[in-house]
Amino acid sequence: MYKYTLSKYEAGGRNRYTCPRCGQRKCFSRYVDTDTNQPLEYNVGKCDHVNSCGYHYTPSEFFHDHPARRPTDWQDTPRTAKPVPAPPPPRPLCTVDPSYVNRSQSPRSQFVSWLTMRFPAKAEAIHKALCDYRLGATKDGGVIFWQIDPQGRVRSGKVMHYGTDGHRTGNPYWVHTLLQRQGQLPADWTLTQCLFGEHLLTQRPADTVCLVESEKTAIVCSLFYPSFLWLATGGCGQLSVEKLKRLIGRKVVVYPDSGALEKWETQLKLTQGLSYTLVRQLETYPPNTDLADLMLHEVPIQVNRQEATPARPSQAGVATPTNETHTEAPPSVDRPQSPAERLWEQMQQADPAMLALAQAFELIPVSTDDHAPF
Repeated sequence: MYKYTLSKYEAGGRNRYTCPRCGQRKCFSRYVDTDTNQPLEYNVGKCDHVNSCGYHYTPSEFFHDHPARRPTDWQDTPRTAKPVPAPPPPRPLCTVDPSYVNRSQSPRSQFVSWLTMRFPAKAEAIHKALCDYRLGATKDGGVIFWQIDPQGRVRSGKVMHYGTDGHRTGNPYWVHTLLQRQGQLPADWTLTQCLFGEHLLTQRPADTVCLVESEKTAIVCSLFYPSFLWLATGGCGQLSVEKLKRLIGRKVVVYPDSGALEKWETQLKLTQGLSYTLVRQLETYPPNTDLADLMLHEVPIQVNRQEATPARPSQAGVATPTNETHTEAPPSVDRPQSPAERLWEQMQQADPAMLALAQAFELIPVSTDDHAPF
């Protein structure tokens, strides 16, 4: 019996991972210890895409590369090397004519109307966001979130409808699917997404990038913290190594929605050369909570201003760009700290981005019971 074997498939692909070579999800099987069922290492395994990828890193090869990890009773089993087929040539990138962006750009969407009503003092900032992000509008009031890359190529546009309360109504759809139905695009036209707002990277090369999930969150945050460049993935599962590579060399702060931390952290760790600060504290809120929910007070935040002195927003805004950035210490108080305050302070010391987030939204720790952190 072998010491290590490829893990057997589990329902739903729970033990299938992202391939270290081709980057495709749920196609990579890891070698596991037959006694403990623990993986040898995250990159020791085999990709399901034998022809197009061919990645296969065996335990023998791993121990050859890392002799210090080799067990004393290990015996190598030679494997006949198979030639890795050359990957097929990449298909030409499919794009949408930029004239559609120009013709659609308009404030006459339900989303922009809601922004105007919700933030009447931010009219100038809303107009700037409309122009910067090239927001479009459909005839029935839907907003078009265009995906444009730094080369100005229009990947497509996501159409979404919002109610008067700012909440999404109906299901989103894509501009390219409409154009295909109208015969304006070929049937084999293929969508290749980029980050929402990615075209602004070249226009704002020195600004810290803040990465969130939804386009709505990126727009709302840009109204209040315009010194940061807010980009969105467009969905929890839309973060990939390929998209993150475009942020290498930039100061990046990542704000995954609650429930998406583990999935996003995996993609971040796979992106070699990316320097980032990961904000983990949204995990303490209900599932799918994001920064916009906190800013719009749609998630209850218990505040007791008599028991705790609020932290004032710092000039750094909502993000600590790098681990080397120093932030102001929380204000001192003359009375003993409550358990919630002590935990809050420990969390800030563990993650500098937590202090910046607290300062930005004036989050105050308040004990509700012996187990609640806020």
